[in-house]
Amino acid sequence: IWKDNNNQDGIRPEKITVELLANGEKTDKTLTLDEKNNWSGSFTDLDAKKKGKDIQYSIAEVSVPKGYKSIITGDATKGYIVTNTHTTHRTTTGKKTNHTSGTNTGMETNVRFYSLSTIVSLLAIAFFRRRFVK
Repeated sequence: IWKDNNNQDGIRPEKITVELLANGEKTDKTLTLDEKNNWSGSFTDLDAKKKGKDIQYSIAEVSVPKGYKSIITGDATKGYIVTNTHTTHRTTTGKKTNHTSGTNTGMETNVRFYSLSTIVSLLAIAFFRRRFVK
């Protein structure tokens, strides 16, 4: 599942890799998920036991895409769901902004305003102190 407002910021990868874990240990089995396979797949022909003990299978996303937070829910019986969430960036007008292109997101304006206000205040204090305090 992609929670990124339909790839609004254009950073969704073309594919992800999920690896199979057996009792928390890596196996040599991986799946590549992409649009072609509807971002789904399955591991088949898995052993149920190892040295007479049940194997507990789980999955992990090999490399979480930059800018995304990955959460895996579900279980080996019902299936796992990998949810990659990215908080999209919007201006107050609702238009898309690209935070890497230098587009003003509002934060820069606030910093400039408060910096300028501080400088003006300090200059005013210095002026009045020189003029009225002797």
